[in-house]
Amino acid sequence: LAHRYLSISCVFFGAPLTDLQRESMDGVDYDEDPTDLSLQGSSQSAVGEWDDGGDDLESGSGSAAASGQGASEQAEEDELRYFEATDESVPVKEQKEIIKEVRSRNSTLKLGETWYLVAIRWYKRWKEHVHWDFESAYERPSPGSIDNMPLISSGTKICKKGLFENYDYAIVDKEEWEYLLAWYGGGPAVGRKVIESGYNNSCTLEVRPLCLKIVTSSDNTLELAGQFSKADTVGYLKNTMCKRLGKDPSEVRVWDYHARSRIKLLEDLDERLDDAQVIDDQFILLEEKEEDGSWPEAPRSGGYASSYSSSYTSSYYSTHSSSSYYSSSYSSTGTREPTDPGLTGLSNLGNTCFMNSSLQCLSNTAPLADFFLTKKYEGEVNKDNPLGMGGDLAKAYDDLVSDLWSGDYKSIYPRAFKSKLQRHAPQFAGYQQHDSQELLAFLLDGLHEDLNRVVNKPYTETVEADGRPDEVVAAEAWEVHKLRNDSIIVDWFQGQLKSTLICPECDRVSVTFDPFMYLSLPLPVKTTREIELRVFFEDPARLPLRVKVVVQKSGRIKDLKEALSALVGIAPTCLAITDVYGGRFFKRFQDTEFLGEIQERDDIHAYELILPTPPPRPPRTGKSAPAEEGAPGEREEGEEEGEE
Repeated sequence: LAHRYLSISCVFFGAPLTDLQRESMDGVDYDEDPTDLSLQGSSQSAVGEWDDGGDDLESGSGSAAASGQGASEQAEEDELRYFEATDESVPVKEQKEIIKEVRSRNSTLKLGETWYLVAIRWYKRWKEHVHWDFESAYERPSPGSIDNMPLISSGTKICKKGLFENYDYAIVDKEEWEYLLAWYGGGPAVGRKVIESGYNNSCTLEVRPLCLKIVTSSDNTLELAGQFSKADTVGYLKNTMCKRLGKDPSEVRVWDYHARSRIKLLEDLDERLDDAQVIDDQFILLEEKEEDGSWPEAPRSGGYASSYSSSYTSSYYSTHSSSSYYSSSYSSTGTREPTDPGLTGLSNLGNTCFMNSSLQCLSNTAPLADFFLTKKYEGEVNKDNPLGMGGDLAKAYDDLVSDLWSGDYKSIYPRAFKSKLQRHAPQFAGYQQHDSQELLAFLLDGLHEDLNRVVNKPYTETVEADGRPDEVVAAEAWEVHKLRNDSIIVDWFQGQLKSTLICPECDRVSVTFDPFMYLSLPLPVKTTREIELRVFFEDPARLPLRVKVVVQKSGRIKDLKEALSALVGIAPTCLAITDVYGGRFFKRFQDTEFLGEIQERDDIHAYELILPTPPPRPPRTGKSAPAEEGAPGEREEGEEEGEE
């Protein structure tokens, strides 16, 4: 592994950059790679583009025609381009000062900028190397060349799914990236554009593009794969695909074709894909006009998706014209089969079990469900609350509950709700696993602020007991709380906790009643952990052994050695525990170090040592206290020094 990339032809550049070096770096940037999300093509700063061959998929008997066969090979070759360090003489202290000065000038994301991803494992080692958090006279080893390959899907420039900032990667601006690359070399460069996203058009770094599957109505066995930015417009997607397929855009219209069901006609060509609720890894249908110039009629059975789904929304069965037979709500689309009200399921959009379970519980809470089903909420929407969401969340929840209790669907896709949710809570964006309790807490708090009956919140003070009865103090504290917070959520989902504080200095007792909406219960804490190691033996004939050792989380390296010794039969004193990074030794752990120094992703090796036999101590000469007979190391009287 240490020599994995020795055969790769590298292009080198450093900082400060020459024009030629900048040109070579631009070859690695994504501005000219069709597999990346940052190709220019719309009014937004970051847009996607059709993958020029190599990413086409096959489905059924048809396959996409891959024009430009060398494009995918060239993209893969560019992907493995590494850079050599050109300025390794900068002291670590100066590196730290330079980067901190850069960060003081460039601390926020700006629309259109390119920021770079750095693998968190390497970045943490660099920060240790330069003593980022504290000054120390102890010199930490160099982190080696930058290695971003763990972030990249094989054979592409697209980041892997499920990556998290500060856990899998750190983001740095272009200037910081150039400095790090000049000092340490490595790569590949993972540049990403800053786009506007969300209901408030906040600037975010688009780490991964939307990977879409494109099908046509004339040949639904043909699937084409393309990557687009969330900031791309529907019109840009349409024009790009029509150009690729050689079709007239005026003869084509675009459908959201999630799960191979026609969900919604995307008529607004200026709408961003993010706003149109297009999600990663979904189908898009390009519907073509009939020979007589008319649009195909809405399928009732069979059709494009007959082999996948026979369900359509209620609007498919209405008498709407052919240009408007689509659902206005994503969450209304599902398996249309009459059922008892409230027995409608929520389809998994991809790791959305955490959301579906919380929504089902909440939708079956009778007081809140009745409040929305009877439309009482409409008179209490507070659109002016700066802490709320302008009623968006309440409206999305109302649409969802109405569908769940309509009795028209066996199951529905909660995509409209998911879209609204992640717009106001970016932490729930994407399709990774999340915590149900966190989702439920945000949802209840968001509904409370959207439905808060208090328009102008007065200033209030904490109510103290001052020796009064609890019921009196609790009632007064509740009234004060409702001066600023008054909603259906407060009525049914909030209570009070009695809090008692005693001053250790003056013994004053303070009793208050604080509002709460949920209680977090502690779970049993696991006190042990598993550490995986590879054991290398002194005997070269014995193959290395991979083992897992169970140790206490609070233990030390000495404890790890003892546990390993019991498994492999090597004395603890004959074991060396090391951290191997980049194919070389990064650190040897000392017995007194805590096991917390070993991270889950570290590559830990244990080596059996051959300890030399210490030579016998030379006998002492001259007058000394008489030694016990036969005691080692004592010289017999008259013995010459040369007779050792």
